[in-house]
Amino acid sequence: SLARARAEAERRDQELQRESAAAADARREMEAAKARQRQVEERAAAAEESRRAKEAEAARAAEVAKGAEASEARLRAETRAAQVAARAHEQQLADRLRAAEAAVAQAKAKAVEDARARS
Repeated sequence: SLARARAEAERRDQELQRESAAAADARREMEAAKARQRQVEERAAAAEESRRAKEAEAARAAEVAKGAEASEARLRAETRAAQVAARAHEQQLADRLRAAEAAVAQAKAKAVEDARARS
């Protein structure tokens, strides 16, 4: 009966050791799973950060493009205005030249008339 009790105690002790080892294994597996989960979350966060940075870069590029388009439109408008002004100035000069030529012709005609009148 003492030997049986000792054997039973030994058997329980071994069972307890097996359960304890199994619990330690389960704890290690759980820690490893948590570590893998943290890695997955960190990779997901890095991917999200990268996506946000790319979106921000695309938004900046779109703003730059919009600014360039606006500059180009301003430049076209300024060019058109300068062309209109140049044509108007050219027309003014042509009008003044015609008026000067007419005045010269008139002066010549008067000089001829005066010469005739004197002779």
